Amino acid sequence: MSKKMKKESPTGEEIPAQNEIKKFFFGENWDDKQFVLRMLKFLYGKKEENDLLEKFRSEIDSIIKILQVEISIIKTKIAESTEELEDLTNRENEYTHQLNLWKSADIETIIEYLKNVYEDNQTAYDLYIKQLNFILENKNSKVKNIVIYEAPPCVGSYILTCTGGEYSKISTYWKPIEAVLNTFDNEQSPSKNMAENKIGFIDLTLVPLPLKQIREEWSTLDKFKIDGKQLPVWLFQWAFEDFIEKINCNIDKDPLIAIGMPNKTSVSIFDYYALSSNPSDKTIQGVNININETNECTKKRFDEKGLNKVNLRLYKSNVTSGMGFPIGLLMKVALEQNIKKRE
Repeated sequence: MSKKMKKESPTGEEIPAQNEIKKFFFGENWDDKQFVLRMLKFLYGKKEENDLLEKFRSEIDSIIKILQVEISIIKTKIAESTEELEDLTNRENEYTHQLNLWKSADIETIIEYLKNVYEDNQTAYDLYIKQLNFILENKNSKVKNIVIYEAPPCVGSYILTCTGGEYSKISTYWKPIEAVLNTFDNEQSPSKNMAENKIGFIDLTLVPLPLKQIREEWSTLDKFKIDGKQLPVWLFQWAFEDFIEKINCNIDKDPLIAIGMPNKTSVSIFDYYALSSNPSDKTIQGVNININETNECTKKRFDEKGLNKVNLRLYKSNVTSGMGFPIGLLMKVALEQNIKKRE
């Protein structure tokens, strides 16, 4: 495929080349505002900037309401106790800033915000990788367990920047963090927690895009099927390859995998890796993607279209609950509590 955006969808929209999409999700070319804007218009299915802004706000309408509740909870906590006062006050200020930004900012301001948060997320991820590599090298070990999430939230706290302190539990975004802490029974920060337990942690992207309904479109619409794979499948593959490279290939060829992203994103990933009959579709750089094991004897298939075509609950690697959050109990099942067993 040409590197230029020449391919068109059935509706006449230009579809970016695979390499352009990868650059966008890896934070490259974000200084080129026109490139970023073009990519966002494609990803959110909007041609005009005003329509794109409205789509953003519809995607995060529920998140804005959550933010308002979060701020109210924080104010109550501040009034009740002086403990962790500085942390709580900083969080209140940050949430208030995020709330105002998503409610009223123009598209250029939002792009700059996404770029800055991505860079902060990348810094936190690089620190985790540094900690993990130090432990792998000193113990002459390999990553045998992998936790895969979707992306840092566009508002709230990124799991790798969380301290793991008790005050964090006031946040709605505690759920993915809590799942990690509960799985490994360790009250350190999630970053140190996973590094010291030699847990591979992967986000499909570190770009904190507002995601809600758009997840289903990425997983099901033909316009988001790039070179035979739905967009989330590409994100999964690219992120996995990047992780393998970052840890210098110190990974078991048959790692246990816990996928803790919303089902609307993971459905196309399970479709591709768990259901394909082609062995070459089940490996990434020599690492087997074993996510087809079920918790029941029979895989149930549905006749309905879209997201109901796979019963994801049956997959052992799917650790997302019906509420849309990963939970520690399912993560323990997926990883067979084998942190000690496989050392």
